Amino acid sequence: MAWTTPGTAVAGAVLEADFWNSNVRDGLSWVAGQGAACSGGTETTITEGGYSYKVHQFTSTGTATLTVTNPGIVELLIVAGGGGGGGGNSAITSSSGGGGGAGGLLHYTRYPVSAGTIGLSVGAGGAGASAGVNNGTSGSNTTFDSLAATGGGFGAGAGASGVAGTGGSGGGNASVADGAGAGTLGQGNAGGPGGDGGNGGAGGGGGYHSPGNNGAPNSGGNGGAPFISNITGTLAAYAGGGGAGRPGGTNSMKGLGGQGSGGNGGSTSGGVGGSANTGGGGGGGSSNSGSGATAGGAGGSGIVIVRYVIGPA
Repeated sequence: MAWTTPGTAVAGAVLEADFWNSNVRDGLSWVAGQGAACSGGTETTITEGGYSYKVHQFTSTGTATLTVTNPGIVELLIVAGGGGGGGGNSAITSSSGGGGGAGGLLHYTRYPVSAGTIGLSVGAGGAGASAGVNNGTSGSNTTFDSLAATGGGFGAGAGASGVAGTGGSGGGNASVADGAGAGTLGQGNAGGPGGDGGNGGAGGGGGYHSPGNNGAPNSGGNGGAPFISNITGTLAAYAGGGGAGRPGGTNSMKGLGGQGSGGNGGSTSGGVGGSANTGGGGGGGSSNSGSGATAGGAGGSGIVIVRYVIGPA
């Protein structure tokens, strides 16, 4: 069947592109609706599966707008800012800084947009903590229309009391007794608690697809797994948790961040920041008594991505 111009009623089955741009089904056939058309953000055109898509990316933190000139159905990805990692503490080498939680993530394969202006805001990542008994800072929310993805929870500092930050995904904690930060249902997972025993590392920050790993003797917990998507035409990771820092001890190991998004925990240097525009959690700081404690990494900023079919490739 040849390509059908959006807005034309078609008998029988129609192309996938008409499915994406349809609003009505009459029981026998799809009725092709007017395809979505928008402006705003950084605009690119990509090809996938025989169709051309328009992609709008909003990467600068703060407020912006998407202008919808034709209503229709779009794919939508919203990611909040990741939480900052907790600081290491050379006076408490039996622990380390917890990883920051990933920013909350919302993904819709069919989201209807009406003609007009849609307000949105992109959340910043939380600050990493300085070395010492210091917690990181939680990330900021990202919003689109009436939707809100919750910022990632902060990672706890080595020796800090209390639970790590709650958020889209929760931060990792330095203590077993205090637990870890909780995640938001449908947006992420909890962070990991600190490890028990001598030189027990802190927990990793939660990621979209899995909780942060628990800390263990001589090892910081890894960050939770991210969401993988090719919505921009390039496969990329979003909302990975931050890894916990390296605890004291000769053979201790740092935690790794959630693949391609969350920052690694610190070792001889500070925790690595979450990747920009992915909502990754920041890595926790290390607690090495010999080389000194290190700071936690900052959370990665969030992003809003909109895409829709515009025709055959």
